Amino acid sequence: MKILARGDCCSQRAISLNRELFGGAPSVYADEKQPVRFLLEKLDGNLPSQSAVLKHLDQDALNGIDRYYFESQFTSNTLDLVGADLICMDSYADMNFKSYRHRREGWSAWVDPQLILDHAAFEEEFAFEPRPSMEQVIEDTKRLIAHYRRINPGIPVLYLAQPVTWHPRFHRFAEFNKIGHVLASSIPGFFFGGIPRHKDLSPEDLDELGWTLHFDAPSYARMIRNAVKSGLELPRIVNAAYLNNAVDIIGGIPCPAVRF
Repeated sequence: MKILARGDCCSQRAISLNRELFGGAPSVYADEKQPVRFLLEKLDGNLPSQSAVLKHLDQDALNGIDRYYFESQFTSNTLDLVGADLICMDSYADMNFKSYRHRREGWSAWVDPQLILDHAAFEEEFAFEPRPSMEQVIEDTKRLIAHYRRINPGIPVLYLAQPVTWHPRFHRFAEFNKIGHVLASSIPGFFFGGIPRHKDLSPEDLDELGWTLHFDAPSYARMIRNAVKSGLELPRIVNAAYLNNAVDIIGGIPCPAVRF
């Protein structure tokens, strides 16, 4: 199964921890750590310049996974992807990333302010952008999905909500949980995984304070199950032993819409 993922840990963990629900060996092509609007800018031909941002940063301090994530925002693995079977999206980047717009060229990028060498020089070239509203993210997401479907006709969308309820850092973004509901009601073939209830979470989901940014496999599987109940069709599971476990994980009964 070929999956186009415009999402971060929520999307990618949901797939990687439940691979057998996606045919056993899904191929995932992801754009992560960049809001939808960044991809729309690229789609419009307004391409960002990595070097224009890097010259303002302490590059010795930008290393490892942080450098990988930083660099990934300047490219795209999904905008030209064809032959995909499923779009998987989540809300993390749209609600979380502060960005800066190039004053002359108009493209956007995010940076860690602590890495900026000279803030005055940086701000001469870049202007801070406030986070988009939920309404703007909804409209941007509609447009991005329309593009993906032009080159992948009829492709379904699985949308997962970042677990903002379970970490105080993200409580202020609670309204972003509405995005999946709004889009599911207005876009055919769009399936929302819902918001897990606290009583359904497993002890492995939560830390000692009862917080989490990431779920374990069963909680993601329940979200997938909600989408399946709404009509999302997944490929035949190839591992019969896993099928029995997956049935338990996603609620005790196989959903009729899943073509096992």
